[in-house]
Parts: sequence; structure tokens; C-alpha cells
Amino acid sequence: HCIGVDPYYLTYKAQAIGYQPDVILAGRRINDEMGRYVAREVVRRIQDLRREAGLDVSDRIVVTWSGDPLVGRAFAGHGDYIAGEVLARAVNEGAAAPGATTFEGDLDGVPVRLAVQRV
Repeated sequence: HCIGVDPYYLTYKAQAIGYQPDVILAGRRINDEMGRYVAREVVRRIQDLRREAGLDVSDRIVVTWSGDPLVGRAFAGHGDYIAGEVLARAVNEGAAAPGATTFEGDLDGVPVRLAVQRV
């Protein structure tokens, strides 16, 4: 998921010695987009959980999650987007509440545990 050396530094050094840093910039764009991609996958899976739970489209929910640090970065950087898309009143890290509808698995290879519960 990560490049071992700061891609901003590599870009600077490549340009300083006259090289076009296209490959480095592509890696940087991929890294920068990964959080948004995981956030969209989380939204998709939470919407599936809403359907499994038999919730109405307008029902407000609480989302609980745990998993890979990449999922944590997605929630940290895109939590407002995720909450808005799934109508979550709260998004919490931790264990699911009793009675919540849960998913435990992976999102394109990223391990995650998600739970939704109507408020």
C-alpha cells in the first residue's frame, strides 16, 4: 500500500536531475486515491448491510467498524462522506452493539468488520 520513500521527495530529486517523474507521480496518485476508494467500498458494503437489516431508505443508523489501518485512514479522512452517504448519526470504532447487522470479511483484500444499527 505504501512506497518506502516519500514520493514527494523522489519527485523533487527526479526533477532536479532532469528526469520526468511520471511513474513516481502515478504511484503518488494511487496512494492518494486509496483512502477515497476504500471509503466508497465501505459505503457500498454499509448500504448492503442496510438492505440486509430491512431498513427503510430514510432510517438513521449508527455504524461501528474495526479492521485494517487502511480502513481507519478511510474513516479518518472521509468519515463525513461515509456518514452522509449512509445516513449515519454516528460512526464509531470498536465492537458491534448487540442486535446490530454485521459484516466481517474483506473489501478487495482489506480486512474489515462493519455493523449497522437503527437509531
